[in-house]
Amino acid sequence: MIRLYGAIALVMVILGLGLGCKYYYDSTQAKIEQLTSDNATLSVAVERQEATIKEINSSIELREEVTAELQDKLQQSEVMLDTLRTKFTNHDLTKIAIKKPKLLEDRINNATIELFKNITADTTQ
Repeated sequence: MIRLYGAIALVMVILGLGLGCKYYYDSTQAKIEQLTSDNATLSVAVERQEATIKEINSSIELREEVTAELQDKLQQSEVMLDTLRTKFTNHDLTKIAIKKPKLLEDRINNATIELFKNITADTTQ
């Protein structure tokens, strides 16, 4: 009888170990599938982030180029402004308008036309 109980106990231990191994295998496979799915999702997210980073970097480079170009134009405009201020300081327009009104009128009209052409050219680019 003891042998029978011993054999039954041995079969139960082996059956328990087998079921435990089966449970461990199934749960491990489920974890592997979940982790594989998560890894694929994260890979896609990383690719999107890398594409976004590249796009942002190219946008930054473009903005830096445009800013540098605008800075150069601003400096040129400031030089031109200083030149005009110097000219207006050195000339008395009222005196010239009284002495030579036609000359001043033609110059002002021509300069106004040129200014409008420049403004149109700058705003249509």
